[in-house]
Amino acid sequence: MFVSFSLGFALVVLAIGLILMAIFGIRNIAGGKYSWSKIGIILSPFVLFGICLIIMGDAVRAGLVTMLIMVVILAIITAGIGLRSTFKY
Repeated sequence: MFVSFSLGFALVVLAIGLILMAIFGIRNIAGGKYSWSKIGIILSPFVLFGICLIIMGDAVRAGLVTMLIMVVILAIITAGIGLRSTFKY
């Protein structure tokens, strides 16, 4: 009895927290506190996952491919920044 009550209470608190984060996030976006480029960067893994999910039809494989693509993009960006700072005078 106590375990089920505790689990239910934890899920309710989690749901309230997620709803409040969404509400205040939307309010901050509407208020112009964030630029669209930052929003796009944050949403890019979700969009990529959605595309992979549509193509593959399996959430596990789509998640793995999304992770691999994001790691490759991160490595390319890191190498590009390193090369730029190396040859910059």
